[in-house]
Amino acid sequence: VFHLGTQNVKEAESPLSRAFKNANVDAVLLGLETLSDEKKNNHKNDPKLAMQAVLFQCTEVALGFMKQSCFDGYWVQLRLLELRFAVQVLREARSFWETHVDSTRSRFRRRFWQLANAILSTQDVEYGALPDTRVRFTCGYVDTLVANVLHDLRVTVMKLEPSKYVKMGDILLPSIVDIVRSRRQNVSNLGSEMLFQLMLRCWKAQESLLRLENITGAYVYRVVTDTCKPKKTRNASSMVDLRVEAPDIYRYEQVFTTRLKKDLDRQIEDGSINDLSFVSACDDFFQRTSFLFNNLYEVETTEKKATNEDRLVDVLLSIIVSFQTTGNKALFEIYANTLRELHESMRNFLELGYSLMLHADSLGWSNKTLKVIGSLPSETETTRHFGLLQKAKDIFSGVGFYGKCAEISGKLAESQRTTFYNIPALCDELKLQAQYYKNIIQADTIYPKYYLASYSGSTAFNEEVKNRSFIYRSWLSYREFCKKLQEKHPRAKIQKNTGDKFKDSGNQTEQMVGVTTVFTSSLQKVEGKQDSWDTSEMNERYKQYLKKTNVQAFTFKRTYAANAPEVTTLMRQHGTDNMGLGDEGSFVKSTLHPNMCVVQTFVLTEEAFPCARRRVPVVSRTNKLLSPLQAALVSINEKNEQILEATKQLALAQFSSAESKVGTSRLIEQLSQHLNGTIDTGAQEGIRGYIRSFLESDYLDKQPADGKTIVELKVQMKTQTKLLDKGLALFGEHCGEQLKPMHNHLLVMLAKLTKDVAVAIHSSDKRYLPRRQNTASLAASSASIMRSSVSFVT
Repeated sequence: VFHLGTQNVKEAESPLSRAFKNANVDAVLLGLETLSDEKKNNHKNDPKLAMQAVLFQCTEVALGFMKQSCFDGYWVQLRLLELRFAVQVLREARSFWETHVDSTRSRFRRRFWQLANAILSTQDVEYGALPDTRVRFTCGYVDTLVANVLHDLRVTVMKLEPSKYVKMGDILLPSIVDIVRSRRQNVSNLGSEMLFQLMLRCWKAQESLLRLENITGAYVYRVVTDTCKPKKTRNASSMVDLRVEAPDIYRYEQVFTTRLKKDLDRQIEDGSINDLSFVSACDDFFQRTSFLFNNLYEVETTEKKATNEDRLVDVLLSIIVSFQTTGNKALFEIYANTLRELHESMRNFLELGYSLMLHADSLGWSNKTLKVIGSLPSETETTRHFGLLQKAKDIFSGVGFYGKCAEISGKLAESQRTTFYNIPALCDELKLQAQYYKNIIQADTIYPKYYLASYSGSTAFNEEVKNRSFIYRSWLSYREFCKKLQEKHPRAKIQKNTGDKFKDSGNQTEQMVGVTTVFTSSLQKVEGKQDSWDTSEMNERYKQYLKKTNVQAFTFKRTYAANAPEVTTLMRQHGTDNMGLGDEGSFVKSTLHPNMCVVQTFVLTEEAFPCARRRVPVVSRTNKLLSPLQAALVSINEKNEQILEATKQLALAQFSSAESKVGTSRLIEQLSQHLNGTIDTGAQEGIRGYIRSFLESDYLDKQPADGKTIVELKVQMKTQTKLLDKGLALFGEHCGEQLKPMHNHLLVMLAKLTKDVAVAIHSSDKRYLPRRQNTASLAASSASIMRSSVSFVT
């Protein structure tokens, strides 16, 4: 063949020589008997390995022929000879593989399927100036070769045991997908059959499709990352549509979803498949694979900036969970590191700590060397595990979350005890853990604020947020948070403190966002029960820590007219006897605000706060109609929490850096608003209103069952006066000369308020406690709560 080429086309001599030399075609033309002595010596004691090496060499040569022919269109017969040689090599390799399937190496199997795919992908050859009859002959010859290969591969696939087929899944899948995407219908049908067999045999081998999801995830990652180079920048305000944005990726997705689903439906109709568990697992596989295509594409193409932050975090966590479920550790680490880098760039330090813990929890304590990922160097698994946990501990310590620091020290101590048997290191970690627990009860911690954001407008927002509600974690004040949300949605109208109710304009294309401040609650409170720490004597700072961590329930309240539909519905659902209300609202009219009722709303989130994301969807709501006393207790608790947080923020600001002191004036203003709004109130508002309605009136005569709630109200009143005293003292240190008159006025008003509270509580105790049978229990309860409160204020 080489001689003919050089004899008739002199100018092609040099290219042909290079092509044949690179393909080692001399060995092929001599019947593969002239392989190097080194190859023969390496495998002289193992005929199987020697034969495998020869066939591998042949496959390499044939694959080279398929990728680029040595001849142009005038040498069509020689091109067909190349194809025939490739088919013959494939047939010999298949025969050897079927006989020695357990002893073949992965690279041999990979080359086998690559060659098969290359042959099946052959559409035609370059014909040059051949007559039509010769063209038709050539097409028929190629079709015959492809048909022979199809038959051989079908036989091979059906002969393989399920476990062997599944084991080679990572080698098979790329070739199978390329075969499915062939323009030849018979070739494409074979690919579909092979892909369905892979799915079916994964199920038979493990009764699960996790293995298939694992190798599919790795394949999808390669497809998406290769297609998105160079990276594009898409508009994150719209949801991903692969059909329009990335048609190439969309066609790959169709192979795993639409095409495979059609094959499954056909098998079900034929009666070949009747396992409902398998069908259900397939449906989940189709859905998760489609999501993975969309999510990976969105992460690769969306710009990493503040307005896209929440959406990107949600998508990244979805990808991370997917790879974690399927056991793909390499890709899990890649996207866990991407999440860490995103939070770090956005300075979300609390979420960054949780992201580091998420990454660290997937690692063990082995000496296996891990690859470079982003800023993480190549290091052992143990070193990376220690490094991530230590960094997370430093971050949590910086934001005052000492409970998480103690948890991390506990994990490190356990590893020293059970894995490394390092007793000195164990003792050091236990000492650190003890110190972190001490910090919880000794140091003030500023906990984040939470806001409920509800998006309204059926066509105004995209599917991500349309007609949905979210809880946001933030360090910003309410006004600053609304401003930031407005920047993210410049066309939206921000409606403040609306809860889940909007002033509907009737225009469904108008963007409306309702923002409400919410307070942490608990699942026990949602069910009408008390938290365990409410009835126990413990350090108040530790109680605050328990209330502010691992929070999945939040609450806010709204005031309605007594005849409002919301109130009427709740009365009808629960009955007025359980609400502390009279038959026609007469009891309501005798309290602070005649003709008004208070409804408390509990919202439950998809995930507990704090976590690796600062925005979590709301999954359910529960409304509860409060009696006037319950409403008063909720209000005073919320106000106490606001005063406490404002005082702590200003107290800690004086120890911050010069850069942080820029916001001190804002903190002074914030504290003054809480103090002024609580101390300098009218006779019908705040504590003075509660005294008049519940302590000086005959409330307990009408509602004797509320005795314990009255005790709680008295305790919260005393707590509030002490918090006000501490806050006012701090305000006096920072307010400056301009606000001194206001400070002096508040001092006078607070002294009068404190005296009024003490007199009212004393009079109420003197009036009611001796007449009650459970005087001792109420007094004990009051003393217990007061001891905790005094300790906390001190």
